[in-house]
Order: sequence, then C-alpha cells, then structure tokens
Amino acid sequence: EVDGQPTAYRPVGYPLFLGVIYFLAGNFPVVAKIVQAILDSALVVLLYFPAKTFLRQPIIPSILWALYLPAMFYTNLLFSETVYAFLIVLVACVCSTSAKASPFHSILVGLILGAAILIKPATLLFVVLIFVSLRRQLLRPFKPAYLLLGCFLTLIPWIARNQIVMGVSALSTNTGVNRLIGNNPRSTGGYSEQIAEDFIPKDNDEVGKNK
Repeated sequence: EVDGQPTAYRPVGYPLFLGVIYFLAGNFPVVAKIVQAILDSALVVLLYFPAKTFLRQPIIPSILWALYLPAMFYTNLLFSETVYAFLIVLVACVCSTSAKASPFHSILVGLILGAAILIKPATLLFVVLIFVSLRRQLLRPFKPAYLLLGCFLTLIPWIARNQIVMGVSALSTNTGVNRLIGNNPRSTGGYSEQIAEDFIPKDNDEVGKNK
C-alpha cells in the first residue's frame, strides 16, 4: 500500500521477499542483507554446474563472481538485483543438471522463472528465449506445457489480485509511467520525473496514469 491505498506500481516479487523476512525476523533490514549475502555466496557455487556444460574450466565463472565487487556491494542494498541474479542462475543450474527432466523439473523451472518475472517482468523475454531453445540439446528434455504451468502457478495469484483490487490484469502499473519518463521533452537519459505538465495524464488513479 501507498498512503493507505492499494498499489501495483512495483511487481510484488522483491517486496514479498522482504515481507517474508520481516515477518519471520522483525523489521531489521540487516537480516535481509544477510540473506542476500547468503544467496550471493550460493550463486558462486551454482555457477559451476551450468559452466560445466560449456567450459573446460567451469570453476572460472565461480571465481570471477566471487571477486566481482558490484555483486558484493549490492548485497548490502535493499535492491532486487541479488535475488534476481540468484533465481536466473538457479534456472540455468536446474536445466544443466536435469539430463532426463521429469514433469517436476519442468514445473520447477517454470516456478523459478515465474518468481523472477515477479521481480523483473522483462524476464518474460527470457521465457520466450527458452521456448525458442527447447529443441537444443540442453533444454530438449523440458516440456513447454509444464514450464508454462509453473509460470502460471507463480504469476496468477498476483495478476488475480491486481484484477480484483486494481481493475487491471497486469504485473505492474509502472510501464506507462516509465515510458513517459524516458520519452518527453525533459528526458535526461536517467530516471527523472521532471516532466512537462501537459504530458502528465489527468487521471487521478494509478491505473489511469499508467495508460
């Protein structure tokens, strides 16, 4: 909520991640940062498994990530990047370790991708890429229907909530706003809300402004 009003301005993935931690440990941001540090450390290990498919020295990506300073820096920020990176590498890890994928493996990949979409909706493009690559050796065992089922199971509660509460079946309501911020006479190339008055939608509600 924002000022007591329901919102879908941001996708629910990362706020839900923080909400679960705060529910279990209390309102202590340092706990969330510790969890992010653990996920980033686990990512170092996970990188090894997909790297085995492509590299003679699969330990190299793990070493590079372990020494990658921006990744260390982001674990100390309440931003979604650390969790998102972990989920994407986890998808690659499951795919690379499932030579004989069962329906469960396909659904699991879909669930993880759905969680990543709830953090960054642009991940939908990644899902399209996976479907295009399903005939390749690495992804051949995975079944499209089960992948979609996994994604659907993850996304439908949030989309249904937005339809019921906000009146729109969408992952977020910031698409139109971001497009306007990047395409107006006062655009700076960054995330700046210096927008000419005549470009700002007159709608008072969040959904209307997004259109």
